Amino acid sequence: MYKSKLTLCIILWALSLPVSAQGPNPFSDCGIGAALFPNTNWAAVTSNATWDLGITALTSATASPETCTARDKKVAVYIRDTYDRIVEESARGQSQHLSAAFELNNCSINTQTIESATTSIRQNVTSDTYPLKQHIEKAADLYNIIDTACNV
Repeated sequence: MYKSKLTLCIILWALSLPVSAQGPNPFSDCGIGAALFPNTNWAAVTSNATWDLGITALTSATASPETCTARDKKVAVYIRDTYDRIVEESARGQSQHLSAAFELNNCSINTQTIESATTSIRQNVTSDTYPLKQHIEKAADLYNIIDTACNV
């Protein structure tokens, strides 16, 4: 029963992901899921989450480098590992870890970029669905926020 609910939540979350023209998202475009479902975003995310909560997707560049770029993998791993600090700093109006994520993403950092990302982070964290998400799902959302802010 629990696994069914988790799978349903992951599928619903994946369907809510914006389609990004900026480049690959390691949470949906890498790993086993991307290899099995290269043209179906929600299926790739579901597959990655079902197998190992997306861990393989973040490290798949080692075994299959064509599934995502090394830069994207570094950014995704950094976000996964520092997610709590980034969210906490954003709530306090600070941006040390967020700025580091932008630098890893080769994104120019300016006040507008930081403010845009911080606003999106706050909106994400206060959404009704936020408490239902797994850590990897929250990290994927943050990856998309940073990627979008870099490309505005």
